[in-house]
Amino acid sequence: MWEDIIERGKFGYGYSDIDSAVESVLHAFEDKAIEDKIKVKALQFTEEKFESKFLNILGLK
Repeated sequence: MWEDIIERGKFGYGYSDIDSAVESVLHAFEDKAIEDKIKVKALQFTEEKFESKFLNILGLK
């Protein structure tokens, strides 16, 4: 099974196991052409947003 790390394969960075996930993330951060897109995507995964979505799923918010 192949999973991607950025926008569902839009940029071609994916993984099929833990080792390839680490390698894919490192390669993505070295790609200056998508650096800004990675930063924007990363902002979607703040602790506050995670907590809010988690509580919402549990019906506690």
